[in-house]
Amino acid sequence: MTATVARAGDESLQVLHTPGHSPDHLAFWHQPTATIFTGDLVTQGSSVMIHWSRGGDLGQYLASLERLLSLHPRRLLPAHGPAIDDPQLILSGYIAHRLQREQQVLEALRRGHATVQAIAESIYDGLEPALMPAAQENVRAHLEKLKSERGAADEDGRWTV
Repeated sequence: MTATVARAGDESLQVLHTPGHSPDHLAFWHQPTATIFTGDLVTQGSSVMIHWSRGGDLGQYLASLERLLSLHPRRLLPAHGPAIDDPQLILSGYIAHRLQREQQVLEALRRGHATVQAIAESIYDGLEPALMPAAQENVRAHLEKLKSERGAADEDGRWTV
């Protein structure tokens, strides 16, 4: 498969399809400097929303992070926030955070929390009410990933392991 290349001035950037945050997300790889323009895939100091209701897909998101890790970048330039000069740490941290959150979702299911709202409230205890819709989006993204892997099931909005 031929790589898609974009031009930026005199430089070439390899176009990387990095779905997950959104289905059409792209990142741009500048091989000579080992720099990736990551768009909304990562940002330093916070996590990225996976809007399941807008086409976000957590499984694809994790695969996109792994893809960036495999390039061994020296620098990430996100769309928001400062440059990231320790990409391996940040990318690995993002993956670890999502896997930890997945375990929290599974544990909430095992404790009998069966709805997205109940799971979110159990995991994000004490979260400001205005932020709960975002937490529910993340929980739903985790549940849908688990469902695709046959780790959870949904029957009329009630989830089970």
